[in-house]
This record gives sequence, structure tokens and C-alpha cells, in this order.
Amino acid sequence: MTPTEGGKPPTTEGANIATLTPRERQVIALVGEGLRNKQIARRLSLSETTVRRHLAAIFRKLEVAERLDLTLYAYRHGLAEIPS
Repeated sequence: MTPTEGGKPPTTEGANIATLTPRERQVIALVGEGLRNKQIARRLSLSETTVRRHLAAIFRKLEVAERLDLTLYAYRHGLAEIPS
């Protein structure tokens, strides 16, 4: 691990988050809003298959097992806002 500018090594979670693509971050934010795959696909002009592939990559990168885990992770790390 290489140190960050502050002299501290990056956290595993921070390193995992850094691997996300901008599109994956969009998908995470929409999952955080409570949208289903079909709704995310419509909102981002993607196929449902593409959304599922993004989610599979996100689960792998963030080391989460399911959608609920992803949502909680996203809220904790500022990747999604808790709906009001």
C-alpha cells in the first residue's frame, strides 16, 4: 500500500471505492434511492442486463453479498443519500 497525501495508508474500503467507475457510482446512487433494476435501466438508458452486470461488478469490488448490504454500505460511505 502506498501512503496517501496525509501520510496514512488508504483503507481497504477507500481503495475498493476508488475502483468504481462513474457509471457504477450512478447505479449505486439509484439503488440507494430504492430503484429496481428495470427503473435504473430506464433512468440511465441501459438494458436490465447491463444494470445486472454493473451490480455484479459493484458487489465484487465492494465485497458485499447482496443489494441490502450495498445500500447500507453506500449510505455509510457517502455513495448514496438516504431518501427523505
